Amino acid sequence: MTGEKESLILLLGLCFTSLVLCQEGSNGTSTTVTSTAPSPTSTTTTPTPTPTTSRSPQTSTSTPQETTTAKPSTTAKPFNGFYELKWPNDTVCVRATMTAVFAITYKAKEQTTNATVTVPKSSKVGGECSETRATMTLSWEKGYQFNLSFEVKTSADSEKSWALTSMALTYDPSVVTNSSTSTPTTVQLMNTSITSSFGQPYSCKSNLEFVFKAAQPVNLQLSELTVQAFQVPEKDFGPDGTVCVADVSENKKMSENNVIPVAVAGTLAALILIIIVAYFVMKARNNNQYKPME
Repeated sequence: MTGEKESLILLLGLCFTSLVLCQEGSNGTSTTVTSTAPSPTSTTTTPTPTPTTSRSPQTSTSTPQETTTAKPSTTAKPFNGFYELKWPNDTVCVRATMTAVFAITYKAKEQTTNATVTVPKSSKVGGECSETRATMTLSWEKGYQFNLSFEVKTSADSEKSWALTSMALTYDPSVVTNSSTSTPTTVQLMNTSITSSFGQPYSCKSNLEFVFKAAQPVNLQLSELTVQAFQVPEKDFGPDGTVCVADVSENKKMSENNVIPVAVAGTLAALILIIIVAYFVMKARNNNQYKPME
């Protein structure tokens, strides 16, 4: 009986140890990652570009400042649009899916405030394409225009790539501030970091923030972005492609967070196996000790 008690004590001790290790492992993995599926996309046809107003716009140009931030709080979920700019032969020159939200800074009663403007579902696609340059223009009611300009790049070893070289927003300040001033204003940002090899897309599910520096600064947040220019497949996007740094970091973080649960599960399985083996070994030893003599 003494041997069986020792086996039972050993079994209980090993079980307690495994439970403690399992609890420590679960405490170390409290990170929760939530992903949001993008809204259904909608295809917008390409209209003939409409002549703009004859007033001379005020134009500001800035170099980009790109960071990753949280999405701005809005009353409704921003629209995730699907856009295509086509060549005259009806093949696609630029294809993009994205959510674009602008925060336009202005002063009201000596206080600085922001007006949030989202590229809506009703926006129209226009622009022009050539062999080395393309400009996609998204326009919507109240005089808004969002231009994205692309160029073909060729490296020293003759490798081709494409790049989003500039973005510009034209808007009517009177619409934003409810003032009497109606002169169109254009803010422009040069040399973005959005680029990829020829025949491949650029994608970024995370938020990218761009700052248009001007007397009245404008912030742009792009999210759920996938874009490809010039050499574009008939349907969808090309294979592989460039992924933004923010998405790479997030994927690496998720992979690292999965290491601890796997290690804890493996340790627990090994402890259970040790407990079972130890129990049967002790039981067999005790049976041999009390075997009657013949």
